Amino acid sequence: MAKPTDIRLQEVKASTQQFAYRAPIKFGGRVVTDVVVLDVEVEVETRDGRRGRGAGSMPMGNVWAWPSQVVAERATLAAMVETGRQL
Repeated sequence: MAKPTDIRLQEVKASTQQFAYRAPIKFGGRVVTDVVVLDVEVEVETRDGRRGRGAGSMPMGNVWAWPSQVVAERATLAAMVETGRQL
């Protein structure tokens, strides 16, 4: 059943930023010196034509979220960023 609050995506933009830490961070036995942040901007429209915009960001913590002795950190980061872009 349709609701007046239902929204439809009109536009989605994704980009990344890379930030270097002032000092390395060690957590869970892994050391990282920088972070890649996935930024997303969306524009939506309701059934009655009202539009809204929003944005969100999330750090890609692949070193901690996807630790691997087999897959390189660059590959796990690329997979996480691509998954975020596709969502």
